[in-house]
Amino acid sequence: MRNLALPLALLIICSCASKAPAPTAVSMKSTSVAIPARELSETLELPGILHQPPGDGRYPAVVMLSGYGGWAGGGANADHQRFWAGKLVQWGYVVLQVDSFLPRGPRARDAGQVSSQMTARDAYAAKAWLSTLGFVNPDAVAVIGWSHGGIAVMDIVDSAGVLQREVSVGGPDSPVRRMEPFKAAVAFYPYAHSLSAPDTPLLVLTGARDDTCPASSTAGLESDYAGTGLEMALTIYPDAYHAFDVEGAGVRGININRHHLQYDPDATVDALQRTRAFLGKYIGAANR
Repeated sequence: MRNLALPLALLIICSCASKAPAPTAVSMKSTSVAIPARELSETLELPGILHQPPGDGRYPAVVMLSGYGGWAGGGANADHQRFWAGKLVQWGYVVLQVDSFLPRGPRARDAGQVSSQMTARDAYAAKAWLSTLGFVNPDAVAVIGWSHGGIAVMDIVDSAGVLQREVSVGGPDSPVRRMEPFKAAVAFYPYAHSLSAPDTPLLVLTGARDDTCPASSTAGLESDYAGTGLEMALTIYPDAYHAFDVEGAGVRGININRHHLQYDPDATVDALQRTRAFLGKYIGAANR
């Protein structure tokens, strides 16, 4: 799973949800941005939405990586990401949504041509861009990914994937520099591959009934993290399926690839609490 672009079976949230969560009622400034990234010899502009809490000061920040297909085309992915962005801003974070799919052309959404490594590199480009903003604390940046984005998190936390950390800011002629690891990472229902040298605290939240990215794939994470001195927290919800935090998922039953997606309100509430506590532990922030 690590080295191939995701097939359609790996979550098309927008095809299975008829109802999505309303954005959190919180005051925040949201701005559409373009994030410079590099892929081989080409320069891309990744669509992003930057959300800022009210008030002044330097804030910790979170990079968000969506499920397969991205959010820039609208639909349930966009609603789901907006919901989480609202929560994160409410908790005191600058938030940057990133879409890895739109800038890679129309076939990227339909043919699974965006790999988890591509999205991982995009996440580091987003981190580099965030670090240039005066209201962001560059030493307190975390990443959260869902499904495809969660698989990218597996690449992000593994220091063996050094190429994903060679990034530039400002275009093709800008100097390339190595990025430091994120301070924390959260993966929702990922397909978890083995990690050679994890270097980032990791929280994984998944469902025991997930038949898209089986929870059994996480079995080796504890041993992968053994001896690193870093936290690896794993929660497997016994009755949860893929996309358990996407309100409306499962309304139409099995999706077109015969994978079961279903919203679980209890798992969602617990996941919100665990995510907030984990981020607070590693990058700080509280309600302001």
